[in-house]
Amino acid sequence: MASGSRTVRIRRGLDLDYPGAPRQVIGAAAAVATVALLGSDYPGLRLEPLVAPGDPVKAGQALLRDRQHPDRHIVAPASGMVSALNRGPRRRVESLVLDVAGAATREFALPGTLDRQALVGLLLASGLWAAIASRPFGRAADLDSPPAALFLTAMDSRPHAVDAAMVIAEHQAWFERGARALRLLTPGPCYLCHQAGHNPAPLDDITPVGFAGPHPAGLPGTHIHHLHPVGRGQGLVWQIGYADVIALGHLLETGRIWADRIIALSGPGLADPVLLRVPPGARLQDLVAGRISPPRAILYSGSVLDGRVQDYLARSHLQVFALHHHAPAAPLSPLVRRMQAWMNAGIPALIPNGVHERVAPPGILPIPLLRALSTGDVELARQLGALGLVEEDLALLSHVDGAGTDYGAMLRAMLDELAPRP
Repeated sequence: MASGSRTVRIRRGLDLDYPGAPRQVIGAAAAVATVALLGSDYPGLRLEPLVAPGDPVKAGQALLRDRQHPDRHIVAPASGMVSALNRGPRRRVESLVLDVAGAATREFALPGTLDRQALVGLLLASGLWAAIASRPFGRAADLDSPPAALFLTAMDSRPHAVDAAMVIAEHQAWFERGARALRLLTPGPCYLCHQAGHNPAPLDDITPVGFAGPHPAGLPGTHIHHLHPVGRGQGLVWQIGYADVIALGHLLETGRIWADRIIALSGPGLADPVLLRVPPGARLQDLVAGRISPPRAILYSGSVLDGRVQDYLARSHLQVFALHHHAPAAPLSPLVRRMQAWMNAGIPALIPNGVHERVAPPGILPIPLLRALSTGDVELARQLGALGLVEEDLALLSHVDGAGTDYGAMLRAMLDELAPRP
């Protein structure tokens, strides 16, 4: 273990075994024709477009910005042409789609001396500000207000996750440069959370902490609970994943955005599970072309536990999971449909069992919290620790519950209700 490192052992949790695990060898770059920026990746923000369909763009060019804070930009992950701008209710931006072409790249002006102010300006201009998540509420951090602590996440315990240590080792210089820069963001402690036994290189004034045990040992929520819990008046903490730490180091080294992410393409619906280099926001069908077995599959952006069925890779996701697509059953009679609708009306009964306790996020009473979320009891959920959680922290509980209830979605609705208005 690195000098000064400690190990936290997680006793409770659950490692799920799914077929189709990827080989932990980084393959070639995937051929991607289309990428997208997704409004769902930026909860709480009102985004406005800076481009229109038909406009040519460079990788790194600002395409969207936060209407409340116009200096916060979201940039193109690749060069090409804007092919669609899709809006949802109240004209909110749902997606901005690019057809990938060429290699034109924006060059960012790098500061001669890197201090906190210069770093914040670069993060805002390059779109990397959105990679820093704040807790409570799980939204993009307000970089003007320093956090009480900063967490660099260098591991992942989800099923079929990429070996973070391997990716970091391949981009070690960029990771270290990005980590040292991020240290400027807070006067409080900075933690590098890694898998126990992976021996991270020592970094000045950054505390390495190893985590061992089953999932959710690799989730930021677990790390925050053990090292600097939030949600009961302890102040804000920020968290950023290892891929975005590498991206910042690359930006500081080259003046250009890092247009690669190493993702796991896995699941029983794939003939050849692999690790691929892909641009952020890649179209999932482009990634699985020629790899699906049988020809149709359900594609998740993210892991099978907390991923979403959608067309494009979400900003924070480093996995694509493919499940077999089964042909629909014969149509049901009108009477059977009415009976099913009646039986499924309302919220399914929550039956406590020992598995809930086993897989609950650390420090959480699962049954009272799930009941508070199910009934919309905001104040009770707050008292039970909801402010220290985000959607991924409840994925195991949704998985073992058996009723098909998405507690993560309920939590997000409650967090958005509790979050301060801009």
